Amino acid sequence: MPDSPQSSNGQKKIEDNIQGSPSNNPINASRGNGFAQAEGATGGTPDSPADNANMSMARNPFPVVNGGVHSPNAQYNGRPGRNKPEHLSAGGVTALVLGIVGTVLSFIPIVNNVAAVLGVIGVVFGVIGLFGVFRGKKRGKALTIAGVVLSIVAIVITLGMQSSASKAFDSASKSVPSSTSQQQSPQQKKANVPMEYTNALASAKTYSDTMHMSKQGIYDQLTSEAGDKFSAQAAQYAVDNLKADYNANALAAAKSYEKNMHMSPEAIREQLTASAGDKFTPQEADYAIQHLND
Repeated sequence: MPDSPQSSNGQKKIEDNIQGSPSNNPINASRGNGFAQAEGATGGTPDSPADNANMSMARNPFPVVNGGVHSPNAQYNGRPGRNKPEHLSAGGVTALVLGIVGTVLSFIPIVNNVAAVLGVIGVVFGVIGLFGVFRGKKRGKALTIAGVVLSIVAIVITLGMQSSASKAFDSASKSVPSSTSQQQSPQQKKANVPMEYTNALASAKTYSDTMHMSKQGIYDQLTSEAGDKFSAQAAQYAVDNLKADYNANALAAAKSYEKNMHMSPEAIREQLTASAGDKFTPQEADYAIQHLND
């Protein structure tokens, strides 16, 4: 059975669409116009490289990057469709300011406690700022990293300064005796003294007050085998802690020699200073002779 005119016309339209007939396909029509313009610009068929370039621009006026078509303004960091951020990272700026202030204050004792707090806050803001920068929402990568580094430096310096100050304080505390040991009452000091030392001091006081003996004479009497037989340590403690006026003792002994033994001043001087005598010092003997007639 022969085909009808209507069916033949429909089949022709379908073939025209499949084959890309310019009359029925708008896309092919625009491509055809582009080819025509390219051929007109080159004056013939596209045989040269320049002609091929013109033909390519006629087909697609936009550059192709990473397999996609986009305009020159719609790119950032090689990523289609992302615009360059306009604002600095607020977290990065805050971290930088806190890091600078914290680093300066970290060298000042006591105040550097505040510097450590500022450093911690600066690190937190810096990390937040870095997230925004790496996600492409903010700019200022170098600024933000500098803020984080300065904040960490402020913390480290503060810890180092406080550690050094603590060691110095501990050393000073150990070198200074405690106030309790310096402010012992007389009763406490007496309780810490051995009984032998206390007895030696009492005997030395008796020799000074009643016999007007010199310091060396009292020491020899305390340690003598024919005397009190105290140890050398006890006798030394006694003469060191005895409150005696040896000038007055020398004068009292001199007046006794003058009155009872009728000795001359020069003989009295020799008796006061002789190693077999009273054993006063020359200065004490001179004092006695000068005040003999007072």
